[in-house]
Amino acid sequence: MGYITVWPGGLKVSETNRTLSLALDPSQGVGWREFGGPGWIQPESIVGTFEVYTDEDQPILCITEARTGKTYRLATRNGPAGSGIVRRFVDKYGAYGGIEIPWTIRFREHTAPEEHELIKHLLSQFNFRNQLEDNKGASGYDAAGYRTAQEISLTVYKDGDVVRATITRKIPLKGSIVFDQQITANRIQLELSGTASELRITEQRTDYEVLAQRVKPDDRLMSHHDYQAEFSKPLFRVSRGKNPLLNRATGVTVTGSVFGYTKGPDLVTGSAMVFSAASVISAPVVDLTGNLSVMAFLTSIPASVEICRVGTLVIRVENIAGTYFASINDNGTIHLQGLSWTGTGWVSIMISRDGDEWYVYENGVKLITFIAAGITAFSGDFQVLAGNPKHVFDLWLLNSAISDEACAYYYENVISESGKAVLPIV
Repeated sequence: MGYITVWPGGLKVSETNRTLSLALDPSQGVGWREFGGPGWIQPESIVGTFEVYTDEDQPILCITEARTGKTYRLATRNGPAGSGIVRRFVDKYGAYGGIEIPWTIRFREHTAPEEHELIKHLLSQFNFRNQLEDNKGASGYDAAGYRTAQEISLTVYKDGDVVRATITRKIPLKGSIVFDQQITANRIQLELSGTASELRITEQRTDYEVLAQRVKPDDRLMSHHDYQAEFSKPLFRVSRGKNPLLNRATGVTVTGSVFGYTKGPDLVTGSAMVFSAASVISAPVVDLTGNLSVMAFLTSIPASVEICRVGTLVIRVENIAGTYFASINDNGTIHLQGLSWTGTGWVSIMISRDGDEWYVYENGVKLITFIAAGITAFSGDFQVLAGNPKHVFDLWLLNSAISDEACAYYYENVISESGKAVLPIV
């Protein structure tokens, strides 16, 4: 697990309120996606740094703490004569205020090798060294060269909860602190903090004992892994992003153009395509000889309209006397399925062929199954042709059938989570 530091608005500071995942193989999905909700990992805060220069072009070092937003000014060296820069590891807020700068370091969490096992904390040792030997016995420092205001606190997290907090008000001359409280858990993490700066942590060592439990539970996989894998190999996909006409299956912009863009069901401005009577887009695809799926969100369809086609496969939405139908033209054989959609708001339509059967889904729910006229191979460009106006969002073509569970997962993620797990990140 790693962290990515982004620069929002061109500022070199941390972006810690989003967790991103990049799919490295088909089983993990497609491209970048955002995780959310209480079950996902919250990145740790990072302290940003920057420099300010005096009129004499001498650098002034400032640090900003992400957690509190406080900015501290310090100097790690003595500047040239007349520069006004004096080596100090206390805050120079305004004048030389001498405010101590606190710090916190959270060490890597230790976890039992298996879920059915526990670890028992036996002993942790932390070794320190002063920043400068000349500090020993100086004003504001103790005999070991540490700030007299320095208090070291150790917090222990047991399975994510704080169970122990200890404080030492002075670092021994030998520069070593030992914590020997015995704590048993599946996960244990140590957090060290201090009330003043100007010291170095030279070593941290922890000893654990692994304790086996009686029963090992079954290995588990999160179901979203399976669902992501079903969407991992599209032949065609245009979706929200900086270039909405980019075919994300090939990395090539599709031929043609659209009338404009509007807010999609993800509630993101400009994420959906607006097709006028003259709008056309197309892209070449390989021949479809087996299973396939076509899916998109649709709205603003005042009359019967063609959605897309590949060769002799034509997908339409028909408006017959005010009732909407999903239409599949399978090499001349037409299948119609009534929809509960009344034309207001967005509707998710997925057409899927699995073997010799066609399936129609509305808003993630399977409606009906048709028997195909035969296993027809469709070939030609994937096209959205001119015709009646329509709004289209996240249009897919896949050479596989999508399961009922994955279809429902996709729809719910778009509607409930703005597509954080299934749509390109914006």
